[in-house]
Amino acid sequence: MEFNEIISIGHRRLNFQDSNTSLVRWCLLITLVLLVWVWVFEPLQNWRGALKSQVSQNAEKAARLLTLKEDAQSWAEAERNAKSALSNSLNQLFIQSSDTAAQAEMQSFLQRISTARKVRVESQKFIPSEKEEVGSKLAIAMDLRGKLVDVLYLLDDISRAKKLLQIQRWSMRLEKDQTVFLQIVVAGLRVTGQEANNES
Repeated sequence: MEFNEIISIGHRRLNFQDSNTSLVRWCLLITLVLLVWVWVFEPLQNWRGALKSQVSQNAEKAARLLTLKEDAQSWAEAERNAKSALSNSLNQLFIQSSDTAAQAEMQSFLQRISTARKVRVESQKFIPSEKEEVGSKLAIAMDLRGKLVDVLYLLDDISRAKKLLQIQRWSMRLEKDQTVFLQIVVAGLRVTGQEANNES
């Protein structure tokens, strides 16, 4: 082999090694870029996406909580109004512990307004109570006698009573000297159960 041949072979080898080193360098650079992308940039982007999602979810929760807080005030006011209405309703009903005690209170009230209107009570009778959804329906039958004007005022007083009273039946017979004989059945409601216990 001649010297020129040896030089050309060495040169070829040298060129191959040069290209090989530049190829290796490019491969290393690409590998490094890929590793940095996989280990740094991609997790960073995933974390940013998760953070954005969490922030938007928290913002939605905060908006819902603010709405609930505003609604809670409305609900609290509605609950106060409902309790007040229930209390007022219970004040219109009889809340005694027994039907007899409630009928006695009803009788006492009817006696008071009859005496105030100068209407004479000739007879009265407790009617047995009937069970209703919320309690007992109580009734008293009465025979009354008085002047027509006084009897009409008495009926008006019964309809305007603080306790909820209902005139179930009545019949009126006009007698001499503007005197009226009135037969009347007045009913009320006695509350039983939890509402009555809360009010007592």
